[in-house]
Amino acid sequence: MSKKVAFITLLLLAAVFFIAGYYLQEDFLSDLWSQLFLLILGALITTFVLEAILRRDAQQRARAKDAFAFRTFSANILNALQAVVELKQTNQEVFEAALSDNKRFAKAAAEISSQIELSPGFDPDAYLKYRLDFASGLREFSRGYIRLFTTNRQDMLTEYRELNELANRWLAYIDEFSEGSRNYTATLKPEDSDKLSREAAFRAQVTSARDTVVVTAKKVALIAAKAAEGKGFYD
Repeated sequence: MSKKVAFITLLLLAAVFFIAGYYLQEDFLSDLWSQLFLLILGALITTFVLEAILRRDAQQRARAKDAFAFRTFSANILNALQAVVELKQTNQEVFEAALSDNKRFAKAAAEISSQIELSPGFDPDAYLKYRLDFASGLREFSRGYIRLFTTNRQDMLTEYRELNELANRWLAYIDEFSEGSRNYTATLKPEDSDKLSREAAFRAQVTSARDTVVVTAKKVALIAAKAAEGKGFYD
């Protein structure tokens, strides 16, 4: 029996006992009829209260599960972003924070984002290795976790658009970063005009790619901070 059917059945029984008792007994409120009515009414109220408690508990558990998945997912993205800018020593704080709570993780994510922005390094191999993972991860934020860090439809629409636009930046393949392209450039003579143009193109692509890395790290830190506020779309 569904909860809706059970509720309607109890409600009808309460109505039947009330009407029968009212018309058949003058002292309705002091005998068996009233006791049956109050019993059914009490059962009805108890059912509603228990249903509300169980539903709220299920929502909280589901939200906590999603929040943990979001934190661990974000921590891995930040870790990969560190590799791209040659921060070789993985900051365990971000993973420990992912096991803790949203506020601690938001703080750790902000610190990692700052380190990424300040790091002067760049690893083309790591960029090509992780670029599709970053694009997929950003799209997953917009699909699977967006309710954790948006509070209304307009906010959701904005975040969805920004995350997917950023994901598209990662999908563009940069040939200058390939090992073959870099090896070929290295074989050219210093005075070769092609070498100079290829090196200039490589430097320009590094600047653009680093900007994408920094923007992505900042975006992860931003949505982590919004998730830490504890006001999701359905709250």
